[in-house]
This record gives sequence, C-alpha cells and structure tokens, in this order.
Amino acid sequence: MKKKIKAAIIVLYSMLLFTSCNSPKHNDINIELSGLTKELVTSFAENKIIDSCKDHTGTYIIRCYGDELELFYYKDFSHKDFVGRAMADNKLVKVYGEHSSIFYREQHKTKEKEKYDTNGDYVEDLEWWSVNITDDTIRLQISDYDARKVITIRDICRTHFPDAVIFWQRNSFRLDDILL
Repeated sequence: MKKKIKAAIIVLYSMLLFTSCNSPKHNDINIELSGLTKELVTSFAENKIIDSCKDHTGTYIIRCYGDELELFYYKDFSHKDFVGRAMADNKLVKVYGEHSSIFYREQHKTKEKEKYDTNGDYVEDLEWWSVNITDDTIRLQISDYDARKVITIRDICRTHFPDAVIFWQRNSFRLDDILL
C-alpha cells in the first residue's frame, strides 16, 4: 500500500511539474539580444532623462522593422507584432516587429500574444533612439539633440561595426543656421 501511495505521489508530482513547465509564463524570456542591442539598451537606460518620464514603472521597448531598431521606454505598450521578452543588464525588454538577426535571436516562440495596438503617437515628450544598419552605413536618430548621447551611440556602433560610415540624421533645423 505504501508503494502505491509513493507511486501516486510521484506521478502527481511529475504531472504538476510537467504542466507548470509547459504553461505560458508572463515573464517568459525567449529573446537573446545581440551585444550591440544589449549595449544600446544599457546606455539608453543610463542616459534616459528621468524627469521626462512621468511614470517610472515602464518597460524598455524595442521595435525592429527591416534593418532599423527603435528603442524607447513606455508603460503599458502593446502591439500585435509582439515577438517576446529579453533581459539586458537586469532590465526587462519587450521586443516587437520583424525578425532581425542583427539585433536579436529568438530562442523559442513565445506563447504570449498581445491583442491590441497602442496608439502610435505615444506621448509628446517620449525619448527614443533609432539605429538603422544597412551594408556599410549606420544612421542614428534620437528624440532630443543631445550630442553626448549621439557620441555614446556612435561609439557602441563603432565597436560592433568598425568600418561603417555613421550618419546622425536630424529631422529639424534651426532657421538661424540656414541662409534664406
């Protein structure tokens, strides 16, 4: 009788272990970030303007489309093209978009899905970095025009792509600097 009870306990324990390992977990880490991406996330976190972030409970977000990575910090961001979660220097990073071998590697498919798309306008003072890598060219954009941050991104990119030509794209110009 004791052997049957022991066997039943072992079977129950095995079933419990099996179902808990196969159930989708909210914090399932299924993405491995490239060295470049890890360094970008870490530097973004170190250089983020704390005062501009009204809520400090956000998540680091990466959106990859083609050869472009967009990085920002946002609370409750959701999009249907969710790929998974990663960690960078003890920071949770949610990854969205298309597969990108330059920026990350998917270890396994996540079972987690997001059902709605957050408004693409985000917020007015959202801080973001964008890095576009094509062949031998890298284009950088950032939400503010802080040269110190641009140099930080440039140095990270130069470490991983030493021969690339790096451009800083700016979307606006000071009219005083343009001869009319």
